[in-house]
Amino acid sequence: MLNNHHAYEGWDKYRHERDPFLQWLDDNKIPGVMFLSGDKHHTEMLRADRPGAYPLYEMTCSPLTAGTHSSKSGGDMDNPRLVPGSLVNKHNYCKFSFSGPRNDRSLKVDVIGHEGKHYWSKQIKSSVLSYSQVSDSP
Repeated sequence: MLNNHHAYEGWDKYRHERDPFLQWLDDNKIPGVMFLSGDKHHTEMLRADRPGAYPLYEMTCSPLTAGTHSSKSGGDMDNPRLVPGSLVNKHNYCKFSFSGPRNDRSLKVDVIGHEGKHYWSKQIKSSVLSYSQVSDSP
């Protein structure tokens, strides 16, 4: 969804559909959006900062059983939206946990190897995915 930095299939190849959808999110002030994707043969988290809006995140989780792609240099490693330390090129799965009181929820993402090794985790508070945290000043 948010990845503009790859050679294969993705919504960036269909910007005439993607861009109006992203604009609709802004026009309607839809809070709490996080995109989930897969079929990249690696795991990564992307963050797209947007002027006048909260940042959008995309969590790509794959693969658990398919082959992996090496992205050690160039390509995915050079993506300016890549959250540092989030690229995993080994078999893994992602665990999503939600916690907290109604007005202060948190999402925790854990990336775990197929043999149980914990690669990384990230917590995102619902307040971060909200227009109430966005400053209207330049």
